[in-house]
Amino acid sequence: MYIEFSLNKEDYLMFQLYSSSQSKDFRKSYLKSWILTPFFFLSVGLLLYFVKGPIFPIAFLITSIIWIIFYPIYSRRNKVRSYTKNIDDYYGNRFGKTGILTISDESIIMEDISGETKLRFNEVVQIIEIQEYYFLGLKNGSSIIIPKQRVDYFTLLKFMNKIAERTNVAIFKNLSWKW
Repeated sequence: MYIEFSLNKEDYLMFQLYSSSQSKDFRKSYLKSWILTPFFFLSVGLLLYFVKGPIFPIAFLITSIIWIIFYPIYSRRNKVRSYTKNIDDYYGNRFGKTGILTISDESIIMEDISGETKLRFNEVVQIIEIQEYYFLGLKNGSSIIIPKQRVDYFTLLKFMNKIAERTNVAIFKNLSWKW
């Protein structure tokens, strides 16, 4: 059994965005920046209140409110821009190139422009399904991205169920995830 597909920039970007959104470190960093920065502004404003008068705390209060409202938008756009640049640099030569995943009796065989790789079933540590993709997480930290829209749905479903059966890894469904 095999599936054939190609990946584009959007596929790699969705994987990066999903991975970072699931990272505890990313969430901690995001919340620190979003919440602690306004407290810093307010502290400076309070300090300046005693030195220069009431106009500075008002300015820093307004700055804090603007930060709290607009930081999520800025942060998302900044991450997308940063990931897009990295994807262009590292994966640009792979866009549009066909890859083939095959299930044999002993392994998963992945063929793409970089060559052929045989993965034993025990190397698959997680199978994640989001609305438009499957991600196969491997022991070495890398992942295989499989876009649902470019593969026949029933073939892909049988393929993923076969991998789940052979690896004894349940498919984690996160179909409501959005960036």
